Amino acid sequence: MNTIAKVRSGGNPRQAQAGEKLRAPDAGDGEPAAAVTEGDLAELTPTQARRVRMLLGGASRGDVARAEGRSTGSVTKTIADAARRLPRLPAAIAAARAAATGGPPPADPLTAPCRFSEEGWAGLVGDYIGELAVTCCRAYVIRARRTLGRFLAQAALGHPSQLTAAVVSGHLAGLRAAGRAASTIGNELTLVSGFCGFLVGRGFLEANPCRQVRRPKAAETLPAYLSEREIRQVLAIARRGGFGPEVALALATGLRVGELAALRWGDVDAGRRVLRVRKSKSRRPRVVPLSAAALAALRAQRRVSGELAHVFPARHTYKGGAMLVDRPRSQTVWGDLLKPLQAAIPAFRQKRPHAPGNGWHLFRSTLASRLVQAGVSIYKVAGILGHRDVNMTARKYAALAIGYDQAIELAGLDAAGGGGRKRRAS
Repeated sequence: MNTIAKVRSGGNPRQAQAGEKLRAPDAGDGEPAAAVTEGDLAELTPTQARRVRMLLGGASRGDVARAEGRSTGSVTKTIADAARRLPRLPAAIAAARAAATGGPPPADPLTAPCRFSEEGWAGLVGDYIGELAVTCCRAYVIRARRTLGRFLAQAALGHPSQLTAAVVSGHLAGLRAAGRAASTIGNELTLVSGFCGFLVGRGFLEANPCRQVRRPKAAETLPAYLSEREIRQVLAIARRGGFGPEVALALATGLRVGELAALRWGDVDAGRRVLRVRKSKSRRPRVVPLSAAALAALRAQRRVSGELAHVFPARHTYKGGAMLVDRPRSQTVWGDLLKPLQAAIPAFRQKRPHAPGNGWHLFRSTLASRLVQAGVSIYKVAGILGHRDVNMTARKYAALAIGYDQAIELAGLDAAGGGGRKRRAS
């Protein structure tokens, strides 16, 4: 029995003698398309050698992925890595697959095994999203999956190596032509750049092409925040609507809506008056101090959630009633909570109703604005908000720290607009 037959019948190909050739089936002209020896396979890692043997036996990448419980993208990367050591390997795999399916070998067998189908892209995106979910909140992960799906569908790339700076720039130009804001385009670039960095780590790209793409510059404006009167109005509406703890905690901590949804009671340390954010947009955990208002909101919510693990559990409605379910609420539910506020307060009507993060972000910017105006250090505010770069916090909120300074009187201008006697600064 030859080695290929052993693979197909479940035999152990490692029993083949060193130097025995693993030949792909004939391409149709009576000559083998390529040959790989056991000595060649000894140069590969055990995983690469195992998968290559299955592929030389006529299995597809999907067959190998299903057999090992991995993604197609993982198998494709294995082929690409092995082909760097054995340049003739892709031709052998292509011919073996062509013979197994009864079709002709690909016109370009060297690159055909690495040509990506929708299944291959889905596997890569799935692997990336899986890594992202370890450190990022659920809302950000969902957004990343949708963004990458849309980007890859429009780009229609045949292989990750075709993902260039020109492709990314073209995608961003389309967003700009569609009237998207510069901040939205910048966020899209950040998400695509993260995926490209993942591809670099997997060996599909030599460098991140997004680093060659210029980030659109958004117009710098003062942040929107709620006035004292609006805060009282918001809290009153929320209490009447039954979502007072959610709003009060958002105002007191500045948590993003995804962080609120993922919050568990195990993350709250009332004794030390802090809570831990384990997954965030910045992919960094942080500790947020709890004010008296935040502790009061948590005590009120504890009476609602009881012994469930999630601070804000989902609600399951059924015929004749409803019950709390120990899982995060959906983004739709969080967005629906804002509707009474949008109906009553103009600041919320300016936010897109289908993007709940925008409306809830108003509570976050309100906390940051009030802290800066109260003289709290920008560094402390950046830590509370979880900004990766303190410059981001400074660009957005530092202007609010400027108030009246007696030094302005040194200009020596009187109330009538004339010039008074100038005093020298001490």
